[in-house]
Order: sequence, then C-alpha cells, then structure tokens
Amino acid sequence: MLKRILKYSMTVSILSIGLSIFADQNINRIAAIVNKDIITQDQLDDLVKQQAMQARASGQSVSLQKLQQNALNNQIDLSLQLQLAKNHGITLTDTEVTQAIQGIATRNHMTLDQLKQQLQNSGMSFTTYRKMIRDQILASQVRNMSLQGKVNITPADIKQFKAQYDNQLSAKKMYNVEDILIPFASDSPSTIEIETTKQKAVNILAELELDKMPDLTKFGATTNDLGWTNPADLPTAFLNYVATANVNTWSQPLQTENGYHLIKVSATKSAGKSLTDAELKEALFQKKYSEAATDWLKQLRSQSYIKIMDQ
Repeated sequence: MLKRILKYSMTVSILSIGLSIFADQNINRIAAIVNKDIITQDQLDDLVKQQAMQARASGQSVSLQKLQQNALNNQIDLSLQLQLAKNHGITLTDTEVTQAIQGIATRNHMTLDQLKQQLQNSGMSFTTYRKMIRDQILASQVRNMSLQGKVNITPADIKQFKAQYDNQLSAKKMYNVEDILIPFASDSPSTIEIETTKQKAVNILAELELDKMPDLTKFGATTNDLGWTNPADLPTAFLNYVATANVNTWSQPLQTENGYHLIKVSATKSAGKSLTDAELKEALFQKKYSEAATDWLKQLRSQSYIKIMDQ
C-alpha cells in the first residue's frame, strides 16, 4: 500500500513538474535559435515595446506585424554580434552604460527619472532597457572593429555624392503661391456657366498681365495667399503649372470642381539644407558604412546556424 502511495505521489509530482515546464515554455517560448544562443518571445516583446516607443516619439505609424518582424531580424543580428563581442572579450562597465542612458535621456529632453517613467508607462522595466542599451553598444563596438579600414571614400565618391545630393535638393522646392478663385455659382454648373466663369477668369488675367489689380468683387472672385507650400499639399490642378512656372507670372485659368483659378508663384526656396564639404563627407561615410554593415551581417548570417521556430 505504501509503495503504491509513493508511486502515485511520484507520478503526480512528475506530472506537475511537466505541466509547470510546459506552462513556462508557453509563456516564454523559444522564438529562434542562433548558433548556441536562444531568442525568447519575451526578448522580442521587449524589443517591440522599445521600437514602438521610438516610433511614437518620431511621429511614425508602424503596424504591429512589421514591428514584430523587425524585432526578430534585429534580435538575430544582435545575437550574432554579441557572440562575436564575447569571443573577442569586448565588455562594458556599469558606469559606461549609465552614461549612455543619461545621454539618451538628455537628447530626448528628459531627465533620467522621466525616461524611467516613460519606460514604465510602455510596460518595460528599466533593468530590461538597461540590458538592451548595453547589448546595442557592444554590438556597435564589434561592428566598428569588424569594419575598421573597410569603408574608404575617394574624391570621386564625394564628387558623385555631392551631385546626387544637389539634384535631390533642387527637387525639394517649396513655393510661395497666390491664388485667385472665380467660383461657379452652383455645385453642378451647366456648360454655359462654366464658359461664363472661364471668361471672367480670362478678363481678370488680362488686367493682371497689364500689372493692374482688378476689382475682384465685380467678378465674384476671391484671393487667397497660400504662403509657403510643399507641392504635395497643392491641388492636383496646380501641380503642373507650379513645377514649371516662372516667378511672378500668372497662370492661364485652371479649372477645378469649384471654379477657375489663377495662380502665381511669387517665390521659391529649397526645402532641404545645403551641406558643407565636411557634412557631405560625413553623410557619405555613414551611407557607405551602413551598406558595408548590411553586407557584413549577411555574411555573418550565412556562416551561422539560424533556426526560426514555428509560431
């Protein structure tokens, strides 16, 4: 009898342990295996929280699915880099990590306590965040070590990059636009009303071209200074004219659903920022470094064992 009781007790205990292990695995299951490392779902969830917080801070809207996929790819890359850092004996002191976090808070115009509160509000502990920052710094250091001397910039590279940047800069224009609207009298204008309204616009334009400012009230017209405007914010009917317009020249009558418009570009300016030679060189270096890092990580992945577990 005692033997059966002991046997039953052992069976229950083993079953309980098994259920407990299964529950733990279910809560924090393995999401991926990277060489001898494992990536848990908890790690990915914490990374998704961090990325979501960064996206909100920059005003971006990113889907949860994309955040999760990015988190998995980033964590695989991070694991590979941390393994390299460990192999090369690269470490960080607690003081260095604290200084890095303080710098992050300062750049985001927050105190350390405010950063901690924001992390708590997003559901992430400061301990987890601290480990994330430590890991990211270690990964950056091993990346820099691996790519040292492999990113080279020639004068020809700088010249080509400058030409590309200048072209992009000239394409990013803002326009100071004035608009005169001669509206249709009704929401569904007849052919005669459309022609009559157009003729009013033609008459106004004739006076404008003589450098006269007509009495718009007698034409039922209104004027509107749109101010400095990005092309993307302009009505479609305005875009073709604005893109090729001479400054201070009125357009021909442009028809829209609410009437005819006469528009004038009174000035243009670049929406971008001109860069100094030093800034151009730094921007080019960052671009080439990013490309080299991407290629290096692809090679690192190809030489590693990576298993993504089924959902």
